[in-house]
Amino acid sequence: MQIQATHHGGVSTIHIKGELDNHTATMMREEIDSLLNQTKNQDIVYDFNGLSFMDSTGIGLLLGRYRKYQNKKNFFIKNVNNTIDRILTMSGVYKVIKKIN
Repeated sequence: MQIQATHHGGVSTIHIKGELDNHTATMMREEIDSLLNQTKNQDIVYDFNGLSFMDSTGIGLLLGRYRKYQNKKNFFIKNVNNTIDRILTMSGVYKVIKKIN
């Protein structure tokens, strides 16, 4: 699992590569919280271009970050592969974290 953040014009993009599952979720949660606490940007984009796998633990992580920071930040998801897109659609994640192109 790799996480890298870039910042441009009021938007912080969190690039996630690898697998997001029970084994990587704790480390990822800590890194994402650290990034979110450091930035004053209002918009956060999760870039899943390099994400190859996500299970229900990943859904919980995304929704947990949303709940924790929803009053301070807007969240978006982009570059989702077909399999992960179906998981996010069926779980209702897109109802609270919008998918963008």
